[in-house]
Amino acid sequence: MANAHISNLLDSYIEQVANPRDKVLFTEAIQAAEASALRAAYMMLWLACVESWKWKLQELATRNLEAAKVIEEIENLEFKKQPTHEYLLKQANKFGLLMSKHYSKLEHIYILQRAYSRPYEKHPKMEEFITDASTVIDGVLGRPPEVQASHLLEKIHILSHEINALTTSLKQQKTV
Repeated sequence: MANAHISNLLDSYIEQVANPRDKVLFTEAIQAAEASALRAAYMMLWLACVESWKWKLQELATRNLEAAKVIEEIENLEFKKQPTHEYLLKQANKFGLLMSKHYSKLEHIYILQRAYSRPYEKHPKMEEFITDASTVIDGVLGRPPEVQASHLLEKIHILSHEINALTTSLKQQKTV
């Protein structure tokens, strides 16, 4: 069982979850950690991320054709019983559903939860879980479901460069 200080810290993380729908799995992860079931806590922590990204992509798919294609691909992978978690992590990054600075940390959590699912390999520690739960809050669950504004600005910047390159190319073709 976690001591009172750790329990208070972990419970404070729950309050930082932006979307009530995300609180269900994250709360289960916290409860498992407080009960010293850290292996289960890691599984739930990662599932909270994955499900949050799926919901956010489904929301985005109602107005974004590219996101709709990603949802279709996820459904195809799930139907074929193929892994989707790594794909979801990459797509969440692509669509700005996580802070770029958290990508490698979230990838590390993904790797850890896979390692911890094998009971004879690594054993999770409470300190690791606390750090990783904080990362999940900061990078995923504590963020509103909208696409990150900086992600949109990055896309606009890329598009403007493509337009400039196309314009330059057309001008060069006319002079030839």
